[in-house]
Amino acid sequence: MISPTISIIIPVYNTGKYLRTCLDSIVNQTWQHTEIICVNDGSTDDSGAILKEYAQHHSHIIVIEQSNQGLSASRNNALDRAKGKYIAFVDSDDWLRLDALETLVRKAETSHADMLMFQADLYDEKTRETRLYDYTNYSALLPHDFPVDHFNYQTFSDNWHLLWQLPVMVCTVLWKRDFIERLHLRFPPRLSFEDNLFFKKALLQAETIAILEHSFYYYRQRTDSITNDRSRHFNDLCTIIGLEAEFVFKHLHDQSLKSNYLYHGALGHLYWAFWHTPHRDKKNIYIAFKETYLSLLDHCPEHHFQNSLPPAFKELPDILRQAADYESFLQSYSRSADAIAEQLQQLDSFYYKPNPGNVGDALIAVSTLGLFEKHGLRFQPYSNLEEGITAYDLVYGGGGACIPDWGALPWLINLFTDPRIRRCVILPQSFHDCLPLLHVLDERFTVFCRDKESFFYCKTNNHKTRFLLADDMAISLDVQAFLAQNVKQPTFDDLCLKQRVKNALSTLPDGRKVLLFIREDRESAIAKTQSIINSYETLDLSALNSDECEDFSSNASFVQRFLSSIDEADIVLTDRLHGAIGSLLMNKEVYMLDNSYGKLSGVYRHSLNHQTNVHLLNHPNEFPYWEQMERTKYPFEQSIVPMDIMQTSATSYLMGVRFIAPTGNFNVHAEICHVEQKEDIELNGNPWIRMLIFHMMATGGTFHIKGTVSRSLLENMEQMIEYWIDISPGIFHPVTIVPDNIEEDDSCAVQHRKAIVHFSGGLDAQFAAYRHTKGLAGYRNLNIQAGLMIAGVDIPLSREDFQQECFEQTVNVLHDLGISQTHLIKTNFRDMPVKGIPHGMEWDTITHISCITSCASFLSQKYSDCLIGGSYPYHIAISDAHDLMRWGSNPISASLLTSRNFRIQTDGLQYDSTSKAALITQWQAGIQALRVCWKNEKGQTNCGHCEECIRTQLNFLACGTECPNMPTLTPEMLEQIRPEIIDHASFHLDIIHAAKQRGKGGLWWVLQLENILAEHDFRQQQTQSIRFMQENMQKAETLSAFKKLTDTFIETNPELKQHLITTLNKDLQQESIKKDILESYLTQNNLFIEKKASKRIKKLNRIVGILSKFIIFPKARRKFRDRYRFKF
Repeated sequence: MISPTISIIIPVYNTGKYLRTCLDSIVNQTWQHTEIICVNDGSTDDSGAILKEYAQHHSHIIVIEQSNQGLSASRNNALDRAKGKYIAFVDSDDWLRLDALETLVRKAETSHADMLMFQADLYDEKTRETRLYDYTNYSALLPHDFPVDHFNYQTFSDNWHLLWQLPVMVCTVLWKRDFIERLHLRFPPRLSFEDNLFFKKALLQAETIAILEHSFYYYRQRTDSITNDRSRHFNDLCTIIGLEAEFVFKHLHDQSLKSNYLYHGALGHLYWAFWHTPHRDKKNIYIAFKETYLSLLDHCPEHHFQNSLPPAFKELPDILRQAADYESFLQSYSRSADAIAEQLQQLDSFYYKPNPGNVGDALIAVSTLGLFEKHGLRFQPYSNLEEGITAYDLVYGGGGACIPDWGALPWLINLFTDPRIRRCVILPQSFHDCLPLLHVLDERFTVFCRDKESFFYCKTNNHKTRFLLADDMAISLDVQAFLAQNVKQPTFDDLCLKQRVKNALSTLPDGRKVLLFIREDRESAIAKTQSIINSYETLDLSALNSDECEDFSSNASFVQRFLSSIDEADIVLTDRLHGAIGSLLMNKEVYMLDNSYGKLSGVYRHSLNHQTNVHLLNHPNEFPYWEQMERTKYPFEQSIVPMDIMQTSATSYLMGVRFIAPTGNFNVHAEICHVEQKEDIELNGNPWIRMLIFHMMATGGTFHIKGTVSRSLLENMEQMIEYWIDISPGIFHPVTIVPDNIEEDDSCAVQHRKAIVHFSGGLDAQFAAYRHTKGLAGYRNLNIQAGLMIAGVDIPLSREDFQQECFEQTVNVLHDLGISQTHLIKTNFRDMPVKGIPHGMEWDTITHISCITSCASFLSQKYSDCLIGGSYPYHIAISDAHDLMRWGSNPISASLLTSRNFRIQTDGLQYDSTSKAALITQWQAGIQALRVCWKNEKGQTNCGHCEECIRTQLNFLACGTECPNMPTLTPEMLEQIRPEIIDHASFHLDIIHAAKQRGKGGLWWVLQLENILAEHDFRQQQTQSIRFMQENMQKAETLSAFKKLTDTFIETNPELKQHLITTLNKDLQQESIKKDILESYLTQNNLFIEKKASKRIKKLNRIVGILSKFIIFPKARRKFRDRYRFKF
């Protein structure tokens, strides 16, 4: 009988579900000189019956029956029976490639290897997908020039750590049996991780090893495998590692190999296994871990060895010796804020980079800065880091950026891989699903985690960095001292936030206020559509700020506003971590809901569970106050919800509204200043309808309005919507406005009409105010009783000092006209985007008229008319009516924004700007205060150099005078704005015409303007002519050839000719008919050219005109037409 070449050993225990696949892959091998030794280890399923069935049909299958003794005993018993030259181990739930044995035997015969290692494929039982098992991917584990055909452990002497990266799997090795027997290799009985000791003993004694970089083994990934739960077998692992170490230090003599094994092979493995064990099981295995770890160090007690270990390993022996139990051990990693500061003092000086983000990150940054100041730490902002610095220490702020959700990981990886970093401390962070980031952190880094889950995750996946536990930095804030140092007058933004908070509060029967501080982003774990929270107003205060958090004064401002807002409430329900921490700092009753990845629950368990006023809820329904709270949310998907009016000073009131739509929500506020009483302010929904009509049209659908709206305004709004849909199809959509109540204002009659004039200080506003106060407007003359200045439109709300300076100037100028009352309205409306229009362009083209009219209508209880200075004179409207009608402040839009008790009048449309300037020259106070641009520095009225300033100066020069608050005009100034002059050519042509009418056509600036415009026209015509000639020269050649072809084709195809005659019922021989057919064909195929160029050009220009109607912005439309129209 011929001895088998290979003995295949298969331990079997209750794997009947997979056993046939395994056996079929072996009995059908292309290499048949085998014996198959199957050891049934006391299976209780049908495994034994399957083995007997296969043994009956295959004589080379040997079945060994035994009581349950474990995997090691099964393999050992089979080894004792084996007769083959080679040994292969196969687990009974795995299988082999059909040519595996033949390929492996042939390779083993030529390499004479004691161990022939090969790769495996991983089969995922859940997904049923097969891929290369990365653990066995030798091309990734070893250098590309590694001698895979012949090596042993000494080959790794230059890189011992690579030796311990070889995959420890006896099933992916073809073994020489005499090598196993010579070393008396057997598996340790009744122990898990049995492969480890067997494999490493063999690895360190084999004379020749070879690797075949192909997959021959299919490893099944199962959830119920005996090897999948390492926590149950940790004690076995400790025993195995102890036996390994005993063998290494007893039989090997190379000290560098021993030291490397101790770190990479033993300590590293033990450390990895401990931190991979679930938290709930660590308490049970701690003592075994401690004793094994310390005993391993006894093998290499040299001081220099322990000093060479990474920080995480270096500190561990002392921690283990001092910690009697797991809780003490874990506590040894915890650090207070002051202990963090002591760590930072070791850096001497450093650069500090706050974690960018929202107001929660600003709170962390403020708290961190307070800690630095308390301990006198020397630092510079990271923004001060210069490229020339070759080395620096970095402190990175705490927060929650180390997750994949916000796209910060690539940025952080780039930051932390800066080779100039000497040492880096990362302040308390949450870590989740961020392996690429952890892989770049090395021995230079000390990282603080703010929850145990992050700590375990980091310790499990990174063994080089020192990881510690600490509270979130915000918890250390001395809140009373901070608030005392940051007392300030509330800004407009402060007041707006306060109003939003007050409107979001629910009042309990006992008077306590409840704030639902709920996030609205992707980290939310609350199912809003199913949650009780959906019935209440919520507020996400963390969205107050979103930036780099590197402006420390801005951080303090945001945090002061944040904490003051929280202080309006007594009880806070939140799923924002810093909503909870901020509420704790303000001594509120706090109820926490978790976010999507357990951040809040983790921080609660680590830092907040001892706080009696902080509670963690598993579900929103556990919040104990729902039954006492009135449901506050307006129950419509698309709605406009006014906020309660809030008095901000003796003569000022803040109005606010929420725009709610699936496309996005926003809040608009308007503070009405210098009013005598609250009753002077319009409290119904009319102003908000006027303000938000374009936003509603951009969204489309039905909008519900909380409150009352007048019927006459609703009627006008219907026409307004129809008008704008007609002239801007695709941009605006039909809207149905449904208010809670409709005010019947049919019979409203204003007995004594008073008017308010919108006064920006510009030429149009001054002209309108002067004309009406001087009685120059005829029957349309309004009784101007007050002026209105709107801040946040031209003057930024943040420039409060400049805002006040301009208001005082406006008061003085209007007082000169006999207008004794001036109102100031501050609004953030300009910042609100309109869907479908690039942000920043909506104001100039559309929404400014809705802002002016709505702000004025807040005062409609006192004034029945609003006067607005018009910009476009009628003659421009007539020449380019379509452009003007798209412009938001056109006369049609203004008139449709009126109601019966509040009228809008646009004045001055019959005058060009030069005529307006001529009238204003009679009003010295006005011309001295003329304000046409806002690019100026504080204290100056106009910049004097922009196109608008120079155009205003030109208007006055055309009248024969200079504008007194403008610099003297020079040719260089005109040349600098040449592109803007061309863009506003119609206005500058008006100025030229006005100057010539007044006998000033020979002045240098008139000639220069004419030259600029003429030169532009000439170049444009020249360019268009060249383009026209180039395009049509090619088409003409095509046409000539096509005509010849067509004539030949028709004349040589009688059937086609007859078909055309029949179809058209005309004589094809008639030249005109033939020409019509030909021209139709050529036109459809873009080949036709009219004989008369003018006819062709007119047709092209009509096409350009049609296309231009689809461009909403007038300036862009004019550029398009100027570029593509042919001149003739």
